[in-house]
Amino acid sequence: MKTLVVYYSMDGNTKFAAELIARDLSADIMPLEPIKNYPRSTIGKYILCGKAATFGEKPKLKPYLYDPADYERIIIGTPVWNSRLAAPINTFLKNSDMKNKTTSAFFSSAGGDAGKCIAKLNEKLGHMEGTLSLINAKKNEELTQKRVGEFVDQINACLK
Repeated sequence: MKTLVVYYSMDGNTKFAAELIARDLSADIMPLEPIKNYPRSTIGKYILCGKAATFGEKPKLKPYLYDPADYERIIIGTPVWNSRLAAPINTFLKNSDMKNKTTSAFFSSAGGDAGKCIAKLNEKLGHMEGTLSLINAKKNEELTQKRVGEFVDQINACLK
C-alpha cells in the first residue's frame, strides 16, 4: 500500500518519530512547512502556537513535496498544542481529500495528555487505524523506537 507520512515538527520530536515510521513502512515522508515560521522562544511558542491551535488557524504552507491524492494510506504526525492539533495540520486537512484513505496518526508532546487531540483528529477523519502518543520522543529515543515498532505492527495488522 502506497504510504505517505505527513508531519509538522517545531522542535524535532515529531520529525524524529516521522522518520522512524517512514523508514519502518518504506513510506514517503513530507514535512509541512509554514510560509511564516512560528516563534522559537518558549513564551512565544506557548502564546502564539497555543492561540493558533485553540482557534483552529490554518497558516499558509510551502508547496507540498508530494500529492496526497497519490497515496492510499496517510499517516499524520503532529505536536500537541494546547490539547489540539498543530495549526499546519489544520491547513493540510483543509487542503487534502481524506475520503477513502486509510489513516493513522501519531502525536508528540512534552508531557501532556494527547487524548483530546486524538479525539479531535478522529472526529475530522472519521476513523483511524491506529494512534500513537509519544512524550519527549527524542529524549526517550529507545522507548520511542519500541513504541513506533508497535504502532507500525498495529497499523499493518489492520491491512490483513
